[in-house]
Amino acid sequence: MAYKCHQYNFACFQICSILAIVPVASAKRLLEAINTIVWQNTFHGKASDPDYAKQIFREHNQAVIKQVPADRLLVFEARDGWEPLCRFLEVPIPEEEYPHLNDTAQMQKSIRLLKILRWLPLIVLGLVTLVITIN
Repeated sequence: MAYKCHQYNFACFQICSILAIVPVASAKRLLEAINTIVWQNTFHGKASDPDYAKQIFREHNQAVIKQVPADRLLVFEARDGWEPLCRFLEVPIPEEEYPHLNDTAQMQKSIRLLKILRWLPLIVLGLVTLVITIN
């Protein structure tokens, strides 16, 4: 699912810019940096190919595992919960359940929302035009 997220970056920045959350120039620079660093340099323009994106992800993980000393590295799967993370950090395990904010269902919901919100500028423009026409 992660390899599809780049398709929605522009819509997200466009919406944020229109809502004045992020200045347009800043959003454009950030979008260009993401495109260059992530989609071009990391995924070589092939991030929409799920097999290629997964291969790059696995190769990156292996490079990190090879480079970082074992006693300083935690290879962590979020589905494992608090126990391995807290053990590695030498801290107590929290009482509350481990958060699951980026699971597949939540990511799909976020993508659906972005698909809907990308129409917001057109809707706002239409409403403004309607108000001007009525007055």
